[in-house]
Formats: sequence, structure tokens, C-alpha cells
Amino acid sequence: MDFAHGTAGIPYSYALELRDRGNYGFILPKEQIHPTAQETFLGIRAMTEAIFHKLYPGKKFV
Repeated sequence: MDFAHGTAGIPYSYALELRDRGNYGFILPKEQIHPTAQETFLGIRAMTEAIFHKLYPGKKFV
């Protein structure tokens, strides 16, 4: 992310980090996969909408 933004000049860069309470790292239990996917999707959608409104003020985000 630092390279993408700082060196490559990409204005909007991000890194995803999945939920964890310090017990599993990146190996989530089966029952946490779907809720994690849902919250990740909502986060990406909110970020995308914020960038859209910054680039296209006054336009409707669909």
C-alpha cells in the first residue's frame, strides 16, 4: 500500500485485513467466513462510494 500510494502515485490504495480477535490470524473458523465476507463487502462499498463522490460531486452512486 505504501508503494502504491507513495512511489507509484496511485491516489486511492488500500489493504484488506480480515476480522480476528487474536486467536486465528488469517485462518478463520468456518462460521466466521460469511460474516467476514459481508462486512468486508460493506467496507469496500462504502470506500468506493466515498471515492466516487469525491471524483464526481453531485452525481448519484448506484
